[in-house]
Amino acid sequence: MTTKSIPEWFASKSILITGSTGFMGKVLVSKLLLSCPDIGDIYLLIRKKKGCDPQARLQLILQQEPFRILKERYPERLKKLVVVFGDITDEGLALNIADKERLISTVSVVFHMAANVRFDLPLKNAVKSNTVSTVNVITLAKQVRLSVN
Repeated sequence: MTTKSIPEWFASKSILITGSTGFMGKVLVSKLLLSCPDIGDIYLLIRKKKGCDPQARLQLILQQEPFRILKERYPERLKKLVVVFGDITDEGLALNIADKERLISTVSVVFHMAANVRFDLPLKNAVKSNTVSTVNVITLAKQVRLSVN
């Protein structure tokens, strides 16, 4: 049995990523798009923050360094990015029915990169942000045909 390369393994697979607006999330998204040209859609679960809607937040991160090479060499790959409005702190991730059904039927890999890295949060808030949120993502991940990472 031959082992597939990473680009071969990701070919045609659709991915869900939480935390795509954070440092590690941006690096992951850009690396997947650069290294895996045949990857399927990459769904980015993004919440509204400080009056900025999820689509606008994506446009802001696309202006940052990890995406410079992509925009110059492979701008067509950016079309694989699909914004999904959601919030990991909400049970059900605050997904609407259509988005939830689409994710369940198409996603095969989930990367949970979201985390609150503020060290001055009260413990109750930190637990909700990082622990309960992970449970919420796992609950969705159990419903899709996937490899959890």
